[in-house]
Amino acid sequence: MIKSMDSVTPRDKVQFSIAIGLMVFGCVVLLIGLLTPPEGQIHQSVLIAFGEIATLAAGVLGIDAIYTNKLQKIVADLKKDNEKSESNG
Repeated sequence: MIKSMDSVTPRDKVQFSIAIGLMVFGCVVLLIGLLTPPEGQIHQSVLIAFGEIATLAAGVLGIDAIYTNKLQKIVADLKKDNEKSESNG
């Protein structure tokens, strides 16, 4: 998604921070679930909550990556078309 650290925008920083925060929170929830009675057993609802949190974190990063790539492809195609029309005209 990001080719160099020079091109990191504030939006990217917020996006990565949210995703990392969600994953840390999910791991903390799992750890708390592991340490509460009965110890060593994580309740099903905790596992489902972690799955939802992980999905949200992946969505925060993944959806943006998909649309960024599509936008870059559209821009590249438009540039090619523009170059063709200039060379023909």
